[in-house]
Amino acid sequence: MTLQRKPEWSLQAWLDKFLHAVVLEPREIRGIDQSGAHQANDNARLMAIARGCRPGTADVLVCQGSPTRVLWIECKRPDGKGSASPAQTAAANAYAACGIPTIRECASIAQALDGLRSAGIRVSDNANVMAWVYAEHVAASERERAAGVVKRVAKPRALRPAASKIRQAHKVGVWR
Repeated sequence: MTLQRKPEWSLQAWLDKFLHAVVLEPREIRGIDQSGAHQANDNARLMAIARGCRPGTADVLVCQGSPTRVLWIECKRPDGKGSASPAQTAAANAYAACGIPTIRECASIAQALDGLRSAGIRVSDNANVMAWVYAEHVAASERERAAGVVKRVAKPRALRPAASKIRQAHKVGVWR
């Protein structure tokens, strides 16, 4: 089984690590996973809306206390091919109307750092160096993706041998 790799997801994963490394306490950083929303059937989509899930919610929420600061970040492809959907634009406009800053199309770690600073979120003194390091990780992920490097992951549970089969194999000497 191979891991599906999308450029936006790679950026978001490295961005999460970067934010946890540089945003000072007290803080709360949350990634919002809505990756399956476009794959859901109509019934699942309607059920999600009934539960309060709305299309357009940004990918990452950064909160910091003392004083309270909030920033929404919408990740986009590092290669510049992605753009905000109408629902994402409407959500960003709603955040802005409430006085909540948003990075509408964050395509790099440096852009995220600039957004943190403009929102008044306190970051560590070495944030510039950390931004460069994490930007290199994003770039390496992009190079791997472009080169077609495939990440392997474990087999699904249904394809793995059951514990009873493993014990039986040990008893008869197949595995030692």
